[in-house]
Amino acid sequence: MIHIEAAKEGMKVDIFYAPSNKWVPGKIEKLERIAKTDLMVELSMDGYPKEMNFDVKWPNPGVVDYCGKEIKDRECDEDS
Repeated sequence: MIHIEAAKEGMKVDIFYAPSNKWVPGKIEKLERIAKTDLMVELSMDGYPKEMNFDVKWPNPGVVDYCGKEIKDRECDEDS
């Protein structure tokens, strides 16, 4: 598991997409630290148009989690 201090733009994450009720692969497009333990991140979902990017407070395991935590067969490298 990656510590929140290591979060960076381009990092792969798993995103819960409520309309389909499933986890999908995505990445952090932008991030802003709002507290020592919280970030505000803009997320993009792989295969979805840019217009569907959204902002969320992270960590928030109900919406976004570390790459490979929810999608067990997802390819994650050390930068993820």
